[in-house]
This record gives sequence, structure tokens and C-alpha cells, in this order.
Amino acid sequence: MTPVSVIIPMRNAATTVLETLRTITMQKYPIEEIIVVDNVSKDNSREIVSTFAKKSKIPITLIKRQKDLGVASSYNLGTKRAKSDLVIFLTSDASLPTNSELEKLTK
Repeated sequence: MTPVSVIIPMRNAATTVLETLRTITMQKYPIEEIIVVDNVSKDNSREIVSTFAKKSKIPITLIKRQKDLGVASSYNLGTKRAKSDLVIFLTSDASLPTNSELEKLTK
């Protein structure tokens, strides 16, 4: 199985991003890294991601943009920085219902 890079654009996602990160890190499929691209959040989303990243076994990179360039631009930036050849796009309010969702997506 090829490990994946997970790309997550984020803007003011303090109420959802923690659950997203938790369900991603519980996946059985190998994850090389998680890249969160913040689009100038005005809440404490960045702090939530940074705190979670310190405890995560999976490397998490938080890219802090100075200007909101939108979701597509965030996916493009994350993909350019990704280490894996296989990239999964998620949103900051995604909640994966089982621990085999990434495996289903990669098939």
C-alpha cells in the first residue's frame, strides 16, 4: 500500500477540524502526512491544529496563508508540498465514519 498525503483546506473551522483530524488519524491505511492549509482563519482553528499536531504520530504541517485564495488554490498548494504520490482531498468538516475509509478511497 502506498502511503497517502491528506490535504485539508481550512477557514474558521474551530468547531469541526479536531474531529476531522481525529478520524483521519484513526484510519488503518498508511498516512505519510497531513497538510492543513489555513485560509486566514479568525477563530482558534490554527491553535487547535497546532496542539493536535504535537501529539499526533502522523506528521501534520500547518500552512498559514496571509490571504484567502479559496479551496481549489489550497488543494493545489497542499499537493505541491505533498511528499506522497497519492493525495487525498478532505474538507475541514469531514468526519470519516469508519477506520477503513481511506482504504476505500484509494481503491
